[in-house]
Amino acid sequence: MPGAPIAKKQEVPERSIERVIAIAERMKELEPGKARRSTVHRVLQRRGVVAS
Repeated sequence: MPGAPIAKKQEVPERSIERVIAIAERMKELEPGKARRSTVHRVLQRRGVVAS
């Protein structure tokens, strides 16, 4: 799961987490409705892609 949102956020850092999730779901990189915003945010934080 972590790879798709990280790549989408790194491509365009201004993208919101909701937008990152939507793109990854549409591209079938994430199962629709399974990724929560808080979980994706935590993963992005740990990888240093978003600020704390």
